[in-house]
Amino acid sequence: MNTSKLLALLIGFALLAWLLSGQFQLSGSEQLVEQEEPLAVVPRVRAIRSFAEATAIEIIASGKSQAKRSVKIRAEVSGKVIAMPREKGEVIQTGDLICEISQDDRHEQLAEAKASVQYSQLKNEGVLRLSRQGFQGKVD
Repeated sequence: MNTSKLLALLIGFALLAWLLSGQFQLSGSEQLVEQEEPLAVVPRVRAIRSFAEATAIEIIASGKSQAKRSVKIRAEVSGKVIAMPREKGEVIQTGDLICEISQDDRHEQLAEAKASVQYSQLKNEGVLRLSRQGFQGKVD
C-alpha cells in the first residue's frame, strides 16, 4: 500500500476514535454533577420598568451637491451673443432658448447665396442646351 494512503487511513481511524470517545462517558462524572448543592443565596438584581414610546428622529445634514454631468454647448454659426435668458446651472429642456446670437446681415447673406445657386443652375442649363445643339465643345 502507498505511504500516503496508509497515512490517510491512519488519520481517518484516529478521527473516528476521537469522535466516538464522546459517546462513552464515565458514570462518575454524572454523579459529580448530581452531588453539587444548590445555591442557598438568591442573587439580587436591579430592574426598571420601561415602556416603548414613539420618538421623532430628525437628522440635519449640510453639504454641497454636484451635477452628475456637464455639457459644453457650441453654436452652429458664428456671431455676437446679444442675450442669455438662462442662468448658469439652470435646468433646461430640449428646445429651450439658451442664448440669442445677433442676426446682423445673415438674411442678406442667405438671399445672396440662394441667388448664386439659382444663377449657377441657369448657367449649367444653358451650357447643357448648347452642348445638345452642338455649339459647345467637349471638355475632357
